[in-house]
Amino acid sequence: MSEAKQKRGAETQERLMRAAEHLVANLGIENVTVRAIIQAAGQKNESALQYHFKNREGLLNAVHAQRNAEARALREALAAPFLAGKTPNLRDLCYIMIVPSFELAQQDQGFRDYIRGFGPRVAQSSRPVEMMFDTTNAEVAAFVFRQLQQQLGHLPADLVRLRLESTLRFASLCMSHQAGRENGFAERAGKLFVANLLDAMVGILTAPASTETMALFKL
Repeated sequence: MSEAKQKRGAETQERLMRAAEHLVANLGIENVTVRAIIQAAGQKNESALQYHFKNREGLLNAVHAQRNAEARALREALAAPFLAGKTPNLRDLCYIMIVPSFELAQQDQGFRDYIRGFGPRVAQSSRPVEMMFDTTNAEVAAFVFRQLQQQLGHLPADLVRLRLESTLRFASLCMSHQAGRENGFAERAGKLFVANLLDAMVGILTAPASTETMALFKL
């Protein structure tokens, strides 16, 4: 394949992904059709989408993978000082988990579209908590889980995992909602949002376990 053809192919893929991302953000993932994506991307027919992504789901998965790769790179950078020996607190761990997406959304309208449109999809997924780390460096994911279990050692390990899952699903929905607000991630509003979200995440993780909850974990 010639270099020019490869370049055209990459440009077509990018137009299709950005069009899908924008439509999902504004219409909801269930309302976005292949025809709408093709038109928004300025393509003549469905063959381009089929050639590059096979189908609609393949295109949506490609968008998700691309944006997760961007967040992964930033998450690894944020985690580096802790992997090198700095001791994190719970807020630090929550920071590592959600601030990469927040910072990318601040910088890029396309990433805000992704957060707005795909956040509910992540939150409602039937996959377990590992879904939040499926494209994260394995060392970072293991470090976060290990630190959470150490710092919440008074809770059963399965309860720690359940709380983490609830925390991440909650954060995904909050981020999605904020991305839909005008200037939601800008300046003071953005800083206030993420600071409060981190407080809430720590609160969920550290909430006292009721007698009822502990009894159920002993069954």
